[in-house]
Amino acid sequence: MHKTHYYRILVKHISNDKACAYLLSLLILLTTTTIVSAQPRQLGQTLGMRDGLSSGFTVDMAIDGQGFVWVATEAGLNRLAGNTCTTFNTSNSALSGDELVGVCHHAKSQTLWVYDRGGWLDVFDCRRQRFAKPMVDGQAPAHIAAVSQASDGALWLAHYDGDIVHHDPVGGKTWTVPRSRLPKIQKGVRSVADDGMGHLYIGLRMEGLIVYDLRTHRACHYAHRATDASSLPGNNVRRVFTDHLHHVW
Repeated sequence: MHKTHYYRILVKHISNDKACAYLLSLLILLTTTTIVSAQPRQLGQTLGMRDGLSSGFTVDMAIDGQGFVWVATEAGLNRLAGNTCTTFNTSNSALSGDELVGVCHHAKSQTLWVYDRGGWLDVFDCRRQRFAKPMVDGQAPAHIAAVSQASDGALWLAHYDGDIVHHDPVGGKTWTVPRSRLPKIQKGVRSVADDGMGHLYIGLRMEGLIVYDLRTHRACHYAHRATDASSLPGNNVRRVFTDHLHHVW
């Protein structure tokens, strides 16, 4: 047999072996994936009051820049570090209230923004390890219903009455989307979310949802309608979430 022809047969044989090997690996991967996906999801460790949490009613969670998990409850704020749970409340800290509504971590300033049912807002400095009253436009914010991340790295502070404040904790600059630009709100704001595409989603108490265009300053109101299956499933909008594909939930 000619040497060149022999090499061609050998290369073809090796290529076929590789193809078989790739095909076999793919079949094993698909089989393993199918078996794993068929397994029921296993929950991890469960934490409760016996583990140090101040309450079994958790309302919100956040993770700071140091990897600590913060749990807001109806009886104070908890910081989880491994197996250690530290509780902050009105008896051992400068926290304004124990019955919390939410918590939001601001990465640039390394601060934790905590708001309670009374509408009071507190800030925990993760570097200095202490609470302080924030000052926004020279005043301590009150009647705060929600705090969330803005797409430009600042924060949105939503007031119950409808004023939505854009605040930069680092630069100190503040501007407001006034309630006069929004449809009339009677029962108050519950949540606010920035979709990163120039829209604010403002969840209302029993009044549906407002979508506000930050560029055109136009607002659209959405509500549940029993005769319309494509409308909101309910009018009490507690949270609005935007995923990595900019889908709004």
